Amino acid sequence: MFKDSKTLELTISMVTALLGLSYPLFIDLINKINEKYNSRRISEKFKNEILYKLFNILMIACIVELFTFPAIILYTGNPILNIYLITFHSICVFILCMCMICLYKRILTYLDPTSLLNFIRNSDESPREQFEDIMEILQSASSDTTNSELYNSCESDLIEHIMHFQQQELKTRKDYEK
Repeated sequence: MFKDSKTLELTISMVTALLGLSYPLFIDLINKINEKYNSRRISEKFKNEILYKLFNILMIACIVELFTFPAIILYTGNPILNIYLITFHSICVFILCMCMICLYKRILTYLDPTSLLNFIRNSDESPREQFEDIMEILQSASSDTTNSELYNSCESDLIEHIMHFQQQELKTRKDYEK
């Protein structure tokens, strides 16, 4: 039982550290995304990422575990239940750590307009969503005269999207006329 309590103490410390570091960091970085693109659309896109939602769910689960598991362990004399609870909590903390690292990498993608543009190009979003996201990056790039390559790249992507929309519209009209 002594080893179990040390493991629990370690995971509690890790969750506390993650809470103390990650939430303020992520909120600050989301604000930087807002400032960088001068738009809420990109930051809302980040907040809707599955990774960000998973992080929030895991954080809440770990907080609930922090308060309930020690009480259960102290009041139950069942060592098997204690081992399961500590193992479950340790797994949640491990996944939370991995999620935090991946989320930080994703934030770095969002903070770099060129990386974000490539991310949007490779995403599974609808062409309309991609078009609107690229427009946000284009508007941001247009205010920065040193970033002409990004601006040109966004423009060419937008032209491709517009041509794709026109081809679809033409095809729809032809199918309708038949």
